[in-house]
Amino acid sequence: MFLTTNRVKQIDDAIASRIHFKIVYRARARAEKRDLEFFSEQGGHSSRRTSL
Repeated sequence: MFLTTNRVKQIDDAIASRIHFKIVYRARARAEKRDLEFFSEQGGHSSRRTSL
């Protein structure tokens, strides 16, 4: 089962105690978001190089 949220601090302690593996993604800068949008608009193919 996968649980995704952007409200981590509001997860109930009983639920949080049952989560075994957590992945935290850092917030993206505006330029990175723009590059990701361009990449998805191209169907996942881009001649521009982006570092994620």
